[in-house]
Amino acid sequence: MTYYPFDLQHCEIQLMNWAYDGYEVDLYAAHDHVELEEYQTNGVWNLDHTNVSRREHFYHVTGNVPYPEISFHLYLKRKSLFYLLNLIAPCIFIIVVALGAFWVPSHSGEKLSLGITVLLAFSVFILVIAESTPETSDYSPILGKLYSRRENLKSTSDFKNTNRQRGLVNLGSLLEMSLPSPIVNLRSLFKIGY
Repeated sequence: MTYYPFDLQHCEIQLMNWAYDGYEVDLYAAHDHVELEEYQTNGVWNLDHTNVSRREHFYHVTGNVPYPEISFHLYLKRKSLFYLLNLIAPCIFIIVVALGAFWVPSHSGEKLSLGITVLLAFSVFILVIAESTPETSDYSPILGKLYSRRENLKSTSDFKNTNRQRGLVNLGSLLEMSLPSPIVNLRSLFKIGY
């Protein structure tokens, strides 16, 4: 699950006879791969490759009697086009919009609203990812980590920017000063004419 949606899953099916030993019932594989004549394609997974292996187990209670086991290994790769179009592409678009917010002047008031909008959009994406991934506490997907870190970065940036503005306003009112205008007309300042 760590590399979701670019993950590769390994499924193993083991067959073993516990009622009879290997002298009474012998299990063996006819081929070294799984026959795929009845295989039906899936919209989520591609069957990458398969193999079959045989092992014999000897237990100390039964003496030198073999118990054969057949293992079928299926290697499945997730089809990721759906996730690229519906999760990753919008995420990249929102990251570009969030980076564009750094060029918005702080005093305009739109920087904070744009940052909060991006923060809410990332929160919605985290909910979408949580619904589409299997529930597990062992691993967290890369996409979830990307969204969480991006959300933390943006909220920290918004918090620092807001507190810096408040601090300047509070300091200015304490010193009975106002914030300077961000647009300085150099012509009027230096009396430059053409």
